[in-house]
Amino acid sequence: MSTTVTKTLQATFAPPTAHKQSKLNDLLDTYRDGLQEAFDAGASTMSAVSDIVTPYDLPYQAKAALCNYVPKLRKTYNAKELDDGHPIRLTNQAAKFDHSDERDY
Repeated sequence: MSTTVTKTLQATFAPPTAHKQSKLNDLLDTYRDGLQEAFDAGASTMSAVSDIVTPYDLPYQAKAALCNYVPKLRKTYNAKELDDGHPIRLTNQAAKFDHSDERDY
């Protein structure tokens, strides 16, 4: 006879440190600036959005999300303006690293 043991895991989020909160606020502000500039420029293709947001100091996941999202704002959602409290969007993609043993660094 086997006994089943169940363990319950409870997780809570710790509030961000002051430095991390500052970095998150900077990221959100930069994202919104890029979104607003791309939207105001009337960028309707991913390439056009990419040309606008490339100089911004954003992670590639945020830039990729902007490239996908901004063209949809006008075409799909028929948006005329943006909300000031627009949340940040990130794509679900990770960097790919080549760990081949054939290469000598």
